[in-house]
Amino acid sequence: MFSKSKNVAELAAQTSHVQILNPDFGDEILYIEGQPRDYRFDARNGTFKLGEEEILTDHNGQPLKSFTFQPLAWRIFTDTLFGREREETWAEIFFVDSENCLSVIMFNNSSVKELQKLIQPLFYKRKKLSEVVLTMTPESHENTKIKPKATYFIAKFKMEDAMPERIEAFGQYADCNRIYRLDTLTNGAIYHFVADCFYNALAEQEKEEPTIEEFKQAA
Repeated sequence: MFSKSKNVAELAAQTSHVQILNPDFGDEILYIEGQPRDYRFDARNGTFKLGEEEILTDHNGQPLKSFTFQPLAWRIFTDTLFGREREETWAEIFFVDSENCLSVIMFNNSSVKELQKLIQPLFYKRKKLSEVVLTMTPESHENTKIKPKATYFIAKFKMEDAMPERIEAFGQYADCNRIYRLDTLTNGAIYHFVADCFYNALAEQEKEEPTIEEFKQAA
């Protein structure tokens, strides 16, 4: 078993700035391998953020009431992340944002359950998440188990069919690029649902490491 810190350091040294011209969009899709643009859903206040601090707003300067994107790659998994003490179920969805940047949005627990409600009917229609456009909308809830009671938000989802030409273009991009987020990869993640095009950099690195038996044979 290899330590995460060793693998992450080695992989980070191998990544580079990637700019790929996609003729279907007439512009470059910007992506630093393993470091997609970081979007977040903040369940504490129901806002969408770019990075830790920047709240996304509409043309009136008000926080966005919804967030729409077309999944390109994804994984749903259970792991202990971001210094938290307990395991949680996470969704990590990759997409191309309005500025043609390869991006990712993460959310957990109850919001993941809401997404899973859409995945089952898609599966029985023989469709993938990459064939639909998702819209996330925060829904307010109260936690009455604590005093004083607190408000939190769950992401609700709606979907509509994506345009065939975008499905094809994004699919080609995913086939030609290693899509993952390096700082959330661990060896202990339990996978529940993962896109074929998601690149597990840690697992691939372990495959390349020679085993003790291979060392003996080479000696």
